[in-house]
Amino acid sequence: MRLLRSGLSITFLLFLAITISCKKDPEPGINCGCNGAPYKHFENVDASHVGSGNYVIFETADTTSRVFAVACDADTTLAKSPKTTSRDYVLTGDLLTPCREFQTMMYQIERMSITTIRKK
Repeated sequence: MRLLRSGLSITFLLFLAITISCKKDPEPGINCGCNGAPYKHFENVDASHVGSGNYVIFETADTTSRVFAVACDADTTLAKSPKTTSRDYVLTGDLLTPCREFQTMMYQIERMSITTIRKK
């Protein structure tokens, strides 16, 4: 019985220590996403506009390396690309620090700040 009580006490203390050491961000999203710092700059890269400020940014000459990103200030006047593999826009801008609440094991939603955009 005494062994059971000491085991429960240790378990409780361990739980308490873990709970106290894990702190939450006071204001999630304050230093990430559209409010985050740039972590990657891109200059005159090909892109495809898939609508509603969503872009496919092609990092290489082929379509194997690409980033899916959402513009913080979406231009609603831009025409949607006919296919996601179309390279009909040229972008310059920055990818911004991603927010943890938008990440999953499979992907993360990138936010970007576009400084220039032009149609090819």
